[in-house]
Amino acid sequence: MYEPVSFDLADAEGIKSKAWLGHLSAVADDVEPFKPHFIVGAPATEGLEDAYRSALAILRKAPNHPEIYEESKVDDFVAKIEDEVRSSPHVGN
Repeated sequence: MYEPVSFDLADAEGIKSKAWLGHLSAVADDVEPFKPHFIVGAPATEGLEDAYRSALAILRKAPNHPEIYEESKVDDFVAKIEDEVRSSPHVGN
């Protein structure tokens, strides 16, 4: 599961609320095992860094050991997906 989550919100409470929403969506309809991947965008507003770090901590506690990629590291995320596709036995079939 790949889930983009933008934390570019106006206040700390909104950031934390959105993190819990992302956390809960990771377990909704948990019928089959899955690996959550959150792609997160940091707030542009100064002074919200602590709320952002707290939100990331909430997401890290989501079930199934999610991987979290910050927007600034999107190239690492893309490279990982490319590697997974190349190593898939279904590619080229």
